[in-house]
Amino acid sequence: MSSPNSIVVNCGATHASISVFSAAGSQLKLEKFLVQELSYNYADEDEWLGALTVTLKAMVRAMKLSGEATVIVPGYMLLTKNIKVPQVERSRQQQIIAFEAQNNLPYGLHEMVWGSQIIATDGVEAEVALFALKSDVATRFTEAFASTGLKPTVVQAATLMDCQAYRWAQQGAEENVLLVNIGARSTNLTFISSDDFSIQNISIGGNNLTQSISDNMGKPFQAAEQLKLTYFGGQSQSAGGDPLVETLQVNAQSFVKRLSQDITRRIVNYKRQSHGRAPTKILLTGRTSLLPGLSEQLCESQRLSVEYFDPTAQLQIGAGVNPQYLDVFRFQMSEVIGEGARLVLKNPIGVNLLPGAIAESMAFAKKKPFFVAAALLLAAAPVLPNVLLREWNAEISQAERKVKEEDARYRGYQADIEQAKETARKASQRAEDLHFVLAARNNWLEFLSLLQTSLIPAGETDVDGLATRHAWVESMSVVRDPLPIAKAGEWSPPKSPPTRINVVVRALMPEIVPGANFNDDAFSSKFREIRQNLQKNPFVESVREGSTDFSQPNMPTQAFILHINPQQTL
Repeated sequence: MSSPNSIVVNCGATHASISVFSAAGSQLKLEKFLVQELSYNYADEDEWLGALTVTLKAMVRAMKLSGEATVIVPGYMLLTKNIKVPQVERSRQQQIIAFEAQNNLPYGLHEMVWGSQIIATDGVEAEVALFALKSDVATRFTEAFASTGLKPTVVQAATLMDCQAYRWAQQGAEENVLLVNIGARSTNLTFISSDDFSIQNISIGGNNLTQSISDNMGKPFQAAEQLKLTYFGGQSQSAGGDPLVETLQVNAQSFVKRLSQDITRRIVNYKRQSHGRAPTKILLTGRTSLLPGLSEQLCESQRLSVEYFDPTAQLQIGAGVNPQYLDVFRFQMSEVIGEGARLVLKNPIGVNLLPGAIAESMAFAKKKPFFVAAALLLAAAPVLPNVLLREWNAEISQAERKVKEEDARYRGYQADIEQAKETARKASQRAEDLHFVLAARNNWLEFLSLLQTSLIPAGETDVDGLATRHAWVESMSVVRDPLPIAKAGEWSPPKSPPTRINVVVRALMPEIVPGANFNDDAFSSKFREIRQNLQKNPFVESVREGSTDFSQPNMPTQAFILHINPQQTL
């Protein structure tokens, strides 16, 4: 049985494509396909949305399309964050995910459009990928798209679709692979195994090579982009020794080396997080992946087999698509085919970053004809039989009662959710406190031992050569300053709060008999050496003297304020 056609619009940094898919059973067919380059200054991202809107309007008119569509937002626009949550029933898990999203995303959830996708689980914990757009950005993007004549029903995250394209094209594959999709603004790394996957997006793409060529050759960005496409696309032949060719090749080698180093670092991190599991093969896709020498460099640096991933290999081609035209763009279609495969896959993945206000407006527009019909019927009410009117009034009253009951239930659920959030917040804070105490336990033992040693000045020994106890800690208190609040949009890993330890040291002055006058020289000498010893403590960043007490001249006290090194945990 065939399914309704699906329109998928992919919005890249340098191009846009519109694809129309149909499905019959497990077969996915491409019915229409068109790609257009975007005309704007690639170095100025503020021009992107305007150029995209103009291009899409022309494409929609040329293809004579209308109706609902899925639009894929590029990975570099997304805020992506991986979190781990307990593996519990779905309803509770969604509450926990929402709570963690509130804590891990840099803005409040009311300022963002966000979605989540479970990407791995071990039965105890589930790893969840969060995807978010600022609400104003998502609204501008969706409204611009809606002006093209198509109705956006889903705003999809491009970074999720590479995995879906691979699982559709390589159904049944069980090997661990790393799918590397190199675009213009960013590179998407998808680590795929038989039962889960992991996503990492890095800010390196073809535009970095263009910018490097522009800087080294003193050319405008657009001119450097055209030169890059012409030379590396094989459209020009230059003689050996040409300085222009040498500059292009040097910049390409530098780009490949930088990308390879970043991929190496991500593979090492993945192996650490997945307990030693590593990809056995690298698959390349994306237009920049065709850069000469890239696959060979990755093969050599990673010591892995490197192949190209063609997402169109299993795709059926409809009569409205020229196979030769499609072949030109097949390495730019991973995200598109990943979304199109939703028609045939049993358990597709994905999120929807469509702003809530726009979704509600579209839902109302669908119901508008029914409201018009109801209004017409209401206008004709005076001529309807009284019995029919009474029946309608009874049904309306019953419906109103049900609405009030459901509203009461909803409010009860909201109260339970808020209470659960508060309980989870307190538990999380308590867990962090306990973790901090546990991590600092051994450090405290070492610190107190060193503090004790610091109170034995040189030369204070008895006849047996053992250190005497002429100084001791009278009192000690710990003061932790609150951590500074991170600026909006910034994130930093957890660290120890600024810590001060107030220590009051009392010393016995053997040279001063009880009741004698205070001896400033003896006092200064003893406590100067104690301060120097305290400063040598590796846990102490700085020492500041506090108040003194000379009420007992032979046993005075000196307060010290120890500022703990922020790199140490106490």
